[in-house]
Amino acid sequence: MDSGVGGRNPFLVRYLWLLPFLLFSLLAIPLKAPGEGLAPFSNPASYEIGIIDGGEGRQGFRVYYPIGLEEEKSDLVVFLHGYGGYNPMFYGGWIRHLVENGRVVIFPYYQDNLFQPGPDSFVPLSALAIHRALELLSRTEGTPPVDPSRIDYIGHSYGGAIAAHLAARSAYFRLPEPGAILLAMPGTGIFSAGRLSGYSGIPSDAVLGVVVGNDDRVVGDELGRHIFDSTPQVERKLWVNLASMEGDPQLTGGHNIPCSRDGWFDNKVRNYNYAKTIFAGGTDAYDRALWRLFDWMQEVRETDDWLEQESLSRLEQLGEDNNGRPYGKLRILTGKAASSVGGDPVPGY
Repeated sequence: MDSGVGGRNPFLVRYLWLLPFLLFSLLAIPLKAPGEGLAPFSNPASYEIGIIDGGEGRQGFRVYYPIGLEEEKSDLVVFLHGYGGYNPMFYGGWIRHLVENGRVVIFPYYQDNLFQPGPDSFVPLSALAIHRALELLSRTEGTPPVDPSRIDYIGHSYGGAIAAHLAARSAYFRLPEPGAILLAMPGTGIFSAGRLSGYSGIPSDAVLGVVVGNDDRVVGDELGRHIFDSTPQVERKLWVNLASMEGDPQLTGGHNIPCSRDGWFDNKVRNYNYAKTIFAGGTDAYDRALWRLFDWMQEVRETDDWLEQESLSRLEQLGEDNNGRPYGKLRILTGKAASSVGGDPVPGY
């Protein structure tokens, strides 16, 4: 049987460009185990979770909403996964935290599988999913009303690049203005699709957080630095640098810190990311620190408030490990102290 031109398998030839990215990602598995953390910044009543299924594949999405919040406007959060992370189970702990505390979460898939579509399609497909999700929300009984003028973003890895792109070009994609934007380990690996030369389109009144990991061997901090340094118009922004920290369990500053698996959110997709997350996608003190950070960003986005010392002190705390010993503090740079991170590496702990 002919296996293709010159005896080569045409499927393998077509997708050979993905091999370095997949191998590199497999080498970057941080060990995570359950750990203790502090309470969330905001602590309203806990709600049960409803689901709207927007279909599978590149145009598919899930919407998660709090049941019983029909009379009060809910914050709208778009959660953009990393490359191949189109099973919301990978981030289920964070999604559960958001919805049980009253947020509506849109989770676009933007991928059919690890090979299709190409990265050039990720941003427009994510925008399309958001529009379709908003339309379904508006006609689904029992869902809370959302503010149509404001949208918040959480993006991990490639999802961080997509979130920054959508936030900077919201008018072009006819999306609501961004409010809180948290980019966790943003990057595109060997690809360039989805990146912008600058991010001056992010509104000046947004609250921007960029989180990088000292031990991130997948994307590093290059895109995070670029986004941070090309947004001088945004005064309320944070740079958070995570490093490995001793304790039980040990905290790692790797690429997959935002993953906090929860089987309740499993959409039955199985790929190499599934095995990786089952092995190393637990919830630890770093996860809860990111949850609290985003909670706080949402709290201040509609105000003129910024980081008071009391709030900063709370955000820096990681709580105790399983043996009752306190972890160290987060390294958070804000305002003028973080006006440029493009030079020497930002110090760790």
